[in-house]
Amino acid sequence: MNTQTHKIIKDDSAKNRFDISSYISSIDDVIKSEADDTLGSVMPLLQSSHSPLFVFTKENEFLGLISPYEALYTHRYPYTTKVSSIARMPPQITKETQLYDVATFMLEARVYILPLFDENKQIVGVIDSKDIFQNLIQDKDLLTFISSTVKAHTPITANGNSSVGDIFQTMRDKNVSRVVLIDDNGVLSGIVSRKDLHNALMKPTDKQRFGKNATAQTDRAFDTEKESRGDDPIEKYATSNVHTLRSDTKQEEIIKQLITSEHNSIVLIEKYQKPVGFLSMRDVLAGLESLRPEATINIIMTKPTRNVSEDDVKEAEEVLLIFGKKMNKRIAIDKIEVTFDEPKSPSEESILFNTTLIVSPIAGLKIVSQTKNSSFIDGIHSAIAQIEKQERRSGLSREDTRHTN
Repeated sequence: MNTQTHKIIKDDSAKNRFDISSYISSIDDVIKSEADDTLGSVMPLLQSSHSPLFVFTKENEFLGLISPYEALYTHRYPYTTKVSSIARMPPQITKETQLYDVATFMLEARVYILPLFDENKQIVGVIDSKDIFQNLIQDKDLLTFISSTVKAHTPITANGNSSVGDIFQTMRDKNVSRVVLIDDNGVLSGIVSRKDLHNALMKPTDKQRFGKNATAQTDRAFDTEKESRGDDPIEKYATSNVHTLRSDTKQEEIIKQLITSEHNSIVLIEKYQKPVGFLSMRDVLAGLESLRPEATINIIMTKPTRNVSEDDVKEAEEVLLIFGKKMNKRIAIDKIEVTFDEPKSPSEESILFNTTLIVSPIAGLKIVSQTKNSSFIDGIHSAIAQIEKQERRSGLSREDTRHTN
């Protein structure tokens, strides 16, 4: 008879909630676009690669957000792409959403401004990371916690003689938004951001559009000149004005200066001006995300037959635990159940693993996936992939799945 194994993640759900009401601001200041606008006409309006574009119909129906990172780095959409075709609905943040959940959503979406919805799923404001950060430096206890949690990491560097194409590839390979530039002696010479590359990989066209305050905006596009511009020296687009601090600066002072810096990043240098550390706003968001109390997730896995090795069972448990933590950031989970059916050969060897994975939210419908695979572990991974796909399509939030009617 099969037995069941349980993996429990520590429950600390009774900890204080982190209210976001003081961080809510008006939607009037965000960059908006109409559904028929093209990507090339609106991208130059955005201040950074973390600034989202809010897409609306002419009837003011919200269609979703566009992330510059996804547009330029993940998908590299043509400049003629209509924004309505690539806008994605953001997480359903409400006044009940906690601060650490907002931080998670910003990190996952790679945009640092997100809309706030009411009970009718209408936008009533926005949450801007800048407002969160400014409040952070006023909260001594929270600032102390973040300062102890957030640590500088080794900067991603490149020679100042690199080309635009070299830096573009480095940013994609290393998954970073900034590359620190150095000279042949390793001395700091500048910094380049994703936004700088937006300018490098776009060109003016004959069209123009008007943005906020009726100021003329040049229509730019991801175009056929990409390849030639990729050969341009990066120094043409980089900045030599870098916010630096000595590497022995106290951590709390580093965080304070990072939050107030107009550059949104700090490079730590040693006495010979060589970069040895790097911090950005993303690191602060990650620190805020770590405020989340560890939640209880009941993972129940039916033990497979002896045809599955103990090592494979252990790996499956670890994979499911990671999956459970990830999913619980998106929806409020009651339990995760995994069962197996193993058709066997005449010699009693398992020839197939029919895996059923069920995610039960605290409220709402279960999410179910069923897979068939000759590999026990591959069956687990395939079932998880199906669940994640269903969850993304559902548009459910933690608030939707936390409360019963």
